[in-house]
Amino acid sequence: MVDNRRVDSALISTLVERWQPETDTFHMPFGEVTITLQDVEVLWGLKVDGFEVCGNDESYTESQIKEKFYSLTGIFLEDRAVLNNKKINMPYVLNALKSTVFPENSTDHECLQRARTIIYLLIGSHLFPSSGSQWVDIRYLGFLEDLSICGAYS
Repeated sequence: MVDNRRVDSALISTLVERWQPETDTFHMPFGEVTITLQDVEVLWGLKVDGFEVCGNDESYTESQIKEKFYSLTGIFLEDRAVLNNKKINMPYVLNALKSTVFPENSTDHECLQRARTIIYLLIGSHLFPSSGSQWVDIRYLGFLEDLSICGAYS
């Protein structure tokens, strides 16, 4: 069960067998079928008609990246966690998140920092993954600043 929904393993296995990665389609007896934006909206619960998420291609120094990331997440980045002043290492951030004890009586600020860290990891691993990469582009950091407007993005 996932969110009170029954997982149909047979259906998932059938869809996996029919998936054609060369064309990004399912090959069904009646023809090819592709995933639409409406499918993404229904299955993932993501808006498809909000503000776009494309990120700003700004230039930062390594110290600016470290300072911004620390202020947003509370995680200090070592030199090895930043690549070419453009990307942050996901395993480093994940390990830092796992090794930090999250107290029961956390402040709102600490909760927001933890939420931003998890959202940043989700952006890099599920929403905008780089194939075979363990690095997340810094252009998405700006979207973590004001979490109250996240629902307006598609």
